[in-house]
Amino acid sequence: MKYVILILSLTIIFGCSKNSDPFSVNNEESCFGIYFLKDTTMTEQETAKMDINSLVLNDDPWLSHNDIEFYDFSTHCIYLKKDKSYFFENYGGKFYQFNPELISRPFVIVAGNERCYVGALHSGLLSMAPAGPYMNELDVGYFPADVMHISRAWSDDEDIRSNPKVEEVLIEQDLFHAGLEIELTSFQLVDNSDTSTVEYSIKIKNNDQDNLYIIDPAKMGSELFHYYTNGPHLWDYNKPLYLYSQFKEVDSPEPYDSWNFEWFTLVKSNQSIERTILLKGYPHIPNGNYVGYMNFSNPTKITKENRYVADSRIWIGSIRSNDFQIMIQE
Repeated sequence: MKYVILILSLTIIFGCSKNSDPFSVNNEESCFGIYFLKDTTMTEQETAKMDINSLVLNDDPWLSHNDIEFYDFSTHCIYLKKDKSYFFENYGGKFYQFNPELISRPFVIVAGNERCYVGALHSGLLSMAPAGPYMNELDVGYFPADVMHISRAWSDDEDIRSNPKVEEVLIEQDLFHAGLEIELTSFQLVDNSDTSTVEYSIKIKNNDQDNLYIIDPAKMGSELFHYYTNGPHLWDYNKPLYLYSQFKEVDSPEPYDSWNFEWFTLVKSNQSIERTILLKGYPHIPNGNYVGYMNFSNPTKITKENRYVADSRIWIGSIRSNDFQIMIQE
């Protein structure tokens, strides 16, 4: 009898497979999982108006922690043990499209028996913006066969994907990778004409346990860098006015999303690099107070076979920097 009591006690203390929340799921996959709703007719717009704990989830997750190699928390890329054809019917690569019944289908992220946030499958064919975080059908094709990507909600100031409970459980399951952090540290206007030039500085820190290869602007050369990472975006909330580099002198690399290892530089674990970059292609920037930020990207189509180099891996995806206050006065 004492052994039965001991086993039950250890399950309560250490297990995340048992249900202590009446609104939570009740199966062995609930350490971390993505769950669809039992009501397959419900849309993301409907769930956005509801209490997350009132949603009735499928008994089994669509994707669980057992399916994951690791999760990059900087990009919210989920690296899988299986090919995406296991999760997406008729998955065939680059131009994948969801079946109509999957479009706007909500899912719930569950971590440690706690419901963390609602997302949805989203189609580029929809005119309506996603209500929360989403998996885009274009991303399903554009990322490698072993990588899923959860995109940030368009309208939310707070990135709810970075839920602390999700992070905690991923760390407990040894699935967490911190990835990169980017900081926009300076911005100044060099030439303010019809095709303006700016100079900005960025700091990129590798918070990951792995050494990571990333695109280095100084090594790539300006034109290709403009294709992959188009510099800071400027937003004036009072006007409103949205400005960014519209550099158009080069097309995308051929074949599409190709890459050259010479473009990359190594950033070792827990180390940083800093770069100052001249970037042209902005329209005339009127006087005003702007919020500047930028997305830093690496090519997304680098397969698992090509991703690992010696004791390092090539980071894939895109991250957003901090917001940086910019005042323009001519």
